[in-house]
Formats: sequence, C-alpha cells, structure tokens
Amino acid sequence: MDKYKDKAKSVGVKLIWVNKPLLNGGYNIAGEFKGFHTGVIFIQSDLSSSEIDYVFNHELGQLLDGSPITKLSSTMLHSQSEARANEYMIHQKVIEWLKTFEGNYDTGLYPERFLRWAGLDIRKFYYVAEKEIKEVISAI
Repeated sequence: MDKYKDKAKSVGVKLIWVNKPLLNGGYNIAGEFKGFHTGVIFIQSDLSSSEIDYVFNHELGQLLDGSPITKLSSTMLHSQSEARANEYMIHQKVIEWLKTFEGNYDTGLYPERFLRWAGLDIRKFYYVAEKEIKEVISAI
C-alpha cells in the first residue's frame, strides 16, 4: 500500500482508502478538496492487489491526462478521458510485465499473454495492449 501513497505523493495527489462501495475508485480534481493542489484519488480498500493496481494506475492516468472531466462534460469527452486513462494503466503494467523477461524479449511478447498476466479482459484491451507493448519495447 505504501508504494501507492508514495507514487501519489510524488505527483502531488492525495490517496485515500475508503471502506464503502465506490465503483472501485475515483479521482476528484483540485479545488474540490482544499489543500490538495492536484486532487485526490479514492480507492476502495477491500479490493484485491491486482484490482488496486488497476484502479490506482487508471485514476493516476486521469490525473496525468490533464483534461479534467466533470459531471457536465460530454459523453464523448468522458469516453476519451477513460481511454487515455486505460492506456496509461496498461502502459505501466507493460513496463512491470517486461521486467519479468529480464531483457529476453525475443519470445512471448503477445498481447494475450500480457493481458492474462495482468488479469485484464482480452476483448476489451487487446489493441491497447498491443500498441503499448510495441511502444515500450521500441523505447528500450
């Protein structure tokens, strides 16, 4: 849990664990919480470690995207923001996954394999995973 608080603190956002159902997590922009200049990330405390990782990175992606979404934002704008947040989350998970290969990237870099490892829906995230794997590998 400390790794999440440390990462949140490094980008100037407060991380709060909540005990009530919250659709897993959420991000509130600055201004809604006095004293937190970039906002607050809420995560439901009874999630599994993989769910926490998914929710934290998704919500952090919302913050880092820089396009605040409010209840008054259009459905299209909200969908675009969600897609960018998912890309960020998958990008972070790809970096973590590639470390398990210890530099031997010649075999096994398939989106399906990554998504199973990450516990993510293959149908929902296949193309994003494929793009992010290529992007991270090309940057190495």
